[in-house]
Amino acid sequence: MSFVRQSILAAAVSIAGAANAAPLKWTLHDVTSLGSDITGSFVYDADTGTYSVIQITTTAGTVISDGSWSILSIESMYQRSFFLQLVDTADSDQTGANTLALMFNGHLPAAGGTVDLYATYQGTCAYDTCGVFGAYPGDPTSGFNWNVTGYLTSSAVPEPASLSLLATGVGAIFLTRRRQARIAASA
Repeated sequence: MSFVRQSILAAAVSIAGAANAAPLKWTLHDVTSLGSDITGSFVYDADTGTYSVIQITTTAGTVISDGSWSILSIESMYQRSFFLQLVDTADSDQTGANTLALMFNGHLPAAGGTVDLYATYQGTCAYDTCGVFGAYPGDPTSGFNWNVTGYLTSSAVPEPASLSLLATGVGAIFLTRRRQARIAASA
C-alpha cells in the first residue's frame, strides 16, 4: 500500500474517531440556592450519558447544609443530561440519605458551552434508589427551589489515550513504510 493511501486511511480513522464527543468538565459558577453557595465541577460524557469525577460542595444556608457531594443517587444513574442528583452515602439502600439535585436549563450539549441552572431540589430519600424524596423540615420551597442563580461552563477533559493511539498509528505507518523500503532495496 502506498504511503499516500496509508496516510489517507490513517486520517479517515482519526476523523471517524473524532466524530464521538469527548467528555466535558462542567464547572459551577455563582450558584446559590436557599442561601447556600454551591461550587465545584463534574465530568459529563454526552455519548454515554454518564457523570463522573463529581466534586460539588455546599455551604450552609437556610435549608441546605455544609457538605461535599460526590455520589450519584441510584435513580440519577438513569437520568438524562438536564439533571444531576447527588446523595451523601454510597450505601446501596439510600433511604434516609440527604439528596441534592441540580436541574439545568436544557440538556448539557456534547459541544459544550454555557448552561444556566434553573432549580434545585433538596431533602431526604424516601426509598432505596432515591427516586422519591421528602423535603427537609422547614423548607419553604417544599423541596423544590425554582429561585436559583448561577450557570455552568464546560472545558475539555484531556484524553491521553487518544494521543497514544494516534502515536501508535503513526509509528505503525512509519515501520510499515520502512519495512517496504528494505524489501524493495534487497530485491
